[in-house]
Amino acid sequence: MKHIVEAYTESSKACLGVKKKNASKEWIQQATWNTIEERREIKKRQLAAKSIRLQEKYAEDYKETCQKVKRLVRKDKREAMEKLAIETEEAAAKGEQGNVYKITRIICGRYHGGMSGPIKDKAGKLLTIEKEQGARCTEHLWEVLNQPPPEDTPDIQEATLDLDISPDPPQKHEIVKAVKSLKLRKSPGMDNLNAELFKVDPELTATILHPLFKTIWEGEQIPEDWSTGVIVKVPKKGALRDCNNWRGITLLSVPSKIMAKIIINRMSDAVDSYLRKKPGRIPQRKKMHRPDICPPKHNRTVHGMAETTLCQLR
Repeated sequence: MKHIVEAYTESSKACLGVKKKNASKEWIQQATWNTIEERREIKKRQLAAKSIRLQEKYAEDYKETCQKVKRLVRKDKREAMEKLAIETEEAAAKGEQGNVYKITRIICGRYHGGMSGPIKDKAGKLLTIEKEQGARCTEHLWEVLNQPPPEDTPDIQEATLDLDISPDPPQKHEIVKAVKSLKLRKSPGMDNLNAELFKVDPELTATILHPLFKTIWEGEQIPEDWSTGVIVKVPKKGALRDCNNWRGITLLSVPSKIMAKIIINRMSDAVDSYLRKKPGRIPQRKKMHRPDICPPKHNRTVHGMAETTLCQLR
């Protein structure tokens, strides 16, 4: 798994580059950041030069690059302010006073879009230190995500019929199908690989992931990255100072989602095939939701079975 992550990461850097972003100066364009990086490299050469002639040359280059950076920054800021002014006029014409107020604060430099702020502990005391706030959020999410087991043991009856689900390792066409069904614009997991990287060329992705999935399937052991996720807090309704008004979502690795989709597809196909053969059932003709064949809870049940299978591998 490690070599796959490195291959995708290096390819992304080579083809797309690395976008540097300053939270307080989002209006600076990429060309300006490239010039700033060029100025930094010139300064390094000047400090490392031993010859006086080279030092003077690099000092002159550094001075010219500084002037270029200042011109580009002024240009970017002017364009950003003009864009915000147009957005303000459009919002005012539509009567959106909230957006007008928000854009005005952005122009004045007084808007902070983040939702971070002081929170309260269990006793209701306001926490203003960042370290204490992080500890309180960690405590809250730990309590929410680690609930005690239920007291009543569910009575799960044994299956009376074994469905025809293939126990063979995932095939390339299954990987291609799962990759194409991935959702875009989703945050990645610990490996920092987005779904867009896999969906650019599903056939190539299947060729790369097939040996990994085969090894996992036959060895019955998943990579450590798949059992580790990034927990992000998302606000709910109510006062944001109360941790109970926040919920946590876990960002998982995209390859693990592809494996889960393959298992889900196999289970769904087996269940649909069995239901279509039952008396009084209408065969599937179109790819659509069929209440008579696929109950509303069917998809959730199959998804839960796939997640249970991955948890057992962990």
